[in-house]
Amino acid sequence: MRIDYPSQIEIDRAVETICDKALPRRESLLSFIRNMNAQLGLKYIFSGIYDVLLLSGAVFLVAIALCFKWLPQAEDVHSALGAALFAFAPFLYMAAFALTLLKESTNPGLPVKMTCKYTVYHLIAYRMLLFSFISGIANTAYVLVLCLRLDLPPLYFICLSLSALFLFSAMLLLSLYYAHSKWPPLLLSGGWIVANLILWRAFPVGYGSFLTRIPLFVWIPAGAACIVLYLYKLKKLTTNRRPSYAFS
Repeated sequence: MRIDYPSQIEIDRAVETICDKALPRRESLLSFIRNMNAQLGLKYIFSGIYDVLLLSGAVFLVAIALCFKWLPQAEDVHSALGAALFAFAPFLYMAAFALTLLKESTNPGLPVKMTCKYTVYHLIAYRMLLFSFISGIANTAYVLVLCLRLDLPPLYFICLSLSALFLFSAMLLLSLYYAHSKWPPLLLSGGWIVANLILWRAFPVGYGSFLTRIPLFVWIPAGAACIVLYLYKLKKLTTNRRPSYAFS
């Protein structure tokens, strides 16, 4: 009895068809955001965190008001602004993220949420992306106003501010991605502010002078690299399906 075997071309086509039809396609970050928004809606995605957003915004406005009052009186305004922006550029993002993480980790429904199609990790990834976008716009706006008031070059300080924001955001995302607890991201948030304040206190002029001596052509690629790393790891976070004890 003669059995006709398929040719190699037919085998390759069959394997390609099986892989194409049977295996799920990997979503891009934009596709994930679009699908999540369509299937859940903004009302559910941000359910229960409106108080977090209001509190974060209020604290951020207080910090800006203090900067407007204190910076014009500084001994070296140029270096003082550089140190202040590097330290506090991630402040709005940091506050919104930390309060959201604490609220989700203490939610009695956390074990149930972690079994859904879109887990708490997916919600946090969506929120982090939006928080970073809002923080970037807010930073750009207040830095522009500060620079115009103090007669300083706005482009340089906007790039410094955004580089600091996305450097911190990437570090925070890495700690959340690799840690099995909520504490490393929260400790990093507090550590960023404390470390910058210590350096600023120890070197009142030198720390800001060091930051402002870094040329613009260094801040721009550094900031771009941090944004790429941040988006890459944010996409990885959307495929992370850790159990609820990861928030302990």
